[in-house]
Amino acid sequence: MQAQRQLLTLALSDLLEATLVSRGGSRSSSPCPEQGAAGEVPCGCMCLLRLLPLALLLLLLAAAANFAATFASLLGATPSVQPRPLLPPVPEDSLPPAVAAKLLDLPDHQLLHEAADVCGTPRLFFLFLVHSRPDHFKQRQAIRATWGGARDLGDGWAARTVFLLGRGSGGGGGSEGHEGAPASVGLDVEGVVAREAARYEDLVVGSFVDHYHNLTYKHAMALQWAAHRCPHAAFLVKADDDAFIDVPALRALLGRTFSLPPPRRTLACNVLPAGMRPQRAGKWAVSHQDYPWPEYPRYCAGLAYVLTPALADLLARAAHAGLAPRVWVDDVWVTGLLAEALRLKPHYLNLRYSYDHAELAEWTTRARPAAPPPYTFVHLDPSRPDWRRVLDTLWSHALAAHRATRASPVSLTLQ
Repeated sequence: MQAQRQLLTLALSDLLEATLVSRGGSRSSSPCPEQGAAGEVPCGCMCLLRLLPLALLLLLLAAAANFAATFASLLGATPSVQPRPLLPPVPEDSLPPAVAAKLLDLPDHQLLHEAADVCGTPRLFFLFLVHSRPDHFKQRQAIRATWGGARDLGDGWAARTVFLLGRGSGGGGGSEGHEGAPASVGLDVEGVVAREAARYEDLVVGSFVDHYHNLTYKHAMALQWAAHRCPHAAFLVKADDDAFIDVPALRALLGRTFSLPPPRRTLACNVLPAGMRPQRAGKWAVSHQDYPWPEYPRYCAGLAYVLTPALADLLARAAHAGLAPRVWVDDVWVTGLLAEALRLKPHYLNLRYSYDHAELAEWTTRARPAAPPPYTFVHLDPSRPDWRRVLDTLWSHALAAHRATRASPVSLTLQ
């Protein structure tokens, strides 16, 4: 459109020049008779006749280009996005207690399986709250056989692990088998989950449908259940079922960082800074209706984070009180918006995290036998063919490193 405007300017300039010439102007030094021979058109008139069609054509093109640009801008226009206002602080004592029979806006929620005896040990250092899908059988079994199976931490301290699920197969979470087909095709998932719960007694299953848009239910259920069942635990660790956790290293880290018991509002995690933008397209997109603001608050990455039972109770109460608009990205909602309303200040553990499966896989092939894993929290990809080997190797290195430095090693007791 800019080029058309330039051509129009030149044409109009030539047209003006021709007009001046026809009137005896002096802009051009070319000879041009005032009177031509019989039948001869004067030069100025001839120039006008030649330039007028070109000028008219360029005027039409410019008008069309302006109309197209205006129409396109109208089609592509988006409503002005306002920055999200900071949530006002809320005093703890103003929050009502969580109601056991209610889960957020589900008044008839029930626990189909509740791992009632998990927290029976009195000196509980860790309770791992692993968010899983009903059809993620291999992930749960692998965690039980590695870091989630650590029960005796030495010095009289214990660790326990529970898995949090909804009902159904977990459709919508995107887990697929190695051949690209859903892993639960043709399988009675709920029946297998019921047998798994009876065998291991480590499943907490809610009556809501397990779906990634229901992650807020699972997160609130985990917090509420842990605060009620295991208030004596020193630390709770929320984790996803594709995580590896170096349990001995995490215990040593928290022991160096916090007193026992730790401050009741302790929250430690991989902190993502305020300003992260919501994903607006694709399967995991968050719509403008669900989250109308352009940026997320500061929040903890969902792979794993550490908190106390007292803080879990506080967050569960804040969730039920509706302190912040609910967004289905549960980590943003719980550790971002609700944490902002409670004015929580997380402890940064960012350097302890890795999300690079390939890096850790390569490390396991060259590390010396007693070398500790380079990270405390690692995201591993269960769809990778080397996933289980990498997980097992990282755990064996964690145990070997601990035995090399401590007299009382973490013992791996399979459930």
